[in-house]
Amino acid sequence: MVKGFANRFSNSVSQNGLIISILSVLIFLSCADQTLATRLSHYNIRWAQPLLLIGAIYFLVRNQFNFFLNRDVLWALGFGFIYCFLLILGSGLHADATTGVIKVMWVVFNLGGAFLASRLLSSENAKKGMLLGLFFSVLVPIIDVIYIYGFGHLEPLLGKTQTGIEIEGRIFPRVHGFYYEPSYAAAAWSFGYLWLLPQRVFLKNGIDLIFKSFILLGVFITTSRLGILLIFCGTFGFTIASLFSTIRWRYKWQSIFSLFQPKICVAGIVILFLLSSGGQRYFSFLIGPLGLKSSLCRIVHDGIPSNWTTLETKQLFCGKVYSDQTEEIESQPYLSKGRTTSEGNRIQNLIRSFNVFLRSPWLGHGVRRWSDGRIKLVSESTWFEILIETGIVGLIAFIGALGMMLKVSLNATNRSAFYQSGLLIPLLIHFGISWNLSYSVLPRLDQWVLLFTGLAFYRFNRKMEN
Repeated sequence: MVKGFANRFSNSVSQNGLIISILSVLIFLSCADQTLATRLSHYNIRWAQPLLLIGAIYFLVRNQFNFFLNRDVLWALGFGFIYCFLLILGSGLHADATTGVIKVMWVVFNLGGAFLASRLLSSENAKKGMLLGLFFSVLVPIIDVIYIYGFGHLEPLLGKTQTGIEIEGRIFPRVHGFYYEPSYAAAAWSFGYLWLLPQRVFLKNGIDLIFKSFILLGVFITTSRLGILLIFCGTFGFTIASLFSTIRWRYKWQSIFSLFQPKICVAGIVILFLLSSGGQRYFSFLIGPLGLKSSLCRIVHDGIPSNWTTLETKQLFCGKVYSDQTEEIESQPYLSKGRTTSEGNRIQNLIRSFNVFLRSPWLGHGVRRWSDGRIKLVSESTWFEILIETGIVGLIAFIGALGMMLKVSLNATNRSAFYQSGLLIPLLIHFGISWNLSYSVLPRLDQWVLLFTGLAFYRFNRKMEN
């Protein structure tokens, strides 16, 4: 009897360890747009996708495909079919149906694969796999920052960098690991961090704190304003949720303190980094050209039409930056093709996307291609991307399909008010802020893997509960 129990325990540990390892590798590979991918024709095939496919097929075979007899799953398939049909139909009417078919395959594979494969995860396996996968992903830009700014090198050691702003004759590169650009990296790592923030993953608090602090540090060093905004909004939401939760008062302050522990740890690391000359240069770049005042100035100059505000208001924001450029500011046409910035582009793109949507609001325009064959994305907002491609009907169908998938993933959830908030806050911030500002792109693999892995945090065994 004892021997049988020992064998079962050993097999369980071995199986759990294997699942955690595979998930951490999957998340690490998902957090790589270009480096850990193979280019076929005009499309990137990420190395994570074969793992996702194997996991989805294994789940279906193990359940003998009975999973599709679930009523909610059938509703999801029905809504999904309407969305995919409209995507192909619009593409055929306005551009090329083949492009619509390609995007449908892309969406179904990434979204559906992540949904099915995540059904193999238990709550504890999901937490540990995500924590480890994100940790190894953010180590790449952390090492690159030390290598570039600490030791004075011009090129990164491991990952990618984006050309930054020139200050005093020196170009300051922005690190972003294996991602396409810093905002993509910061949005994904922020999403994963907010899933993990209220969770207890390892028994020892010190280990949890170290891992979470490194993920937060990875978001910070990308110098992405979006990433910092997501972290701020998430922490604020968790703090309010903790104050108004049903947890007894003497434990509320402990839960609030746990939310700020990683921030305190990162602040200590930043202070140590500031002791070096490279660290001081890096943060002068972050606070100066990428700071709040500079961002407001760029929004005013590049994003807002001249008839929205006066020159005096612009100078109030920008100080002397544009004091000698009155003629340039007043004559700059809205949505011009002149000098552009991230802030101005996003404001311009949202308004332009709305105007494009109004041309065919109900069924959309379908998907188009650039001249080199790549899928053309009109909008930087994922919600407008859906509206432009499939119209209001397609958006309703997409929300219906995704809603049913979320319901199936959350067939059992923790009833604590604090942890219910821990479920809702990452979803609200991701779909409300990140999907509108980060150029998320609907089929992105990493966001779907992180979404359904995070939902698995709230899965538990009903027998154990009883």
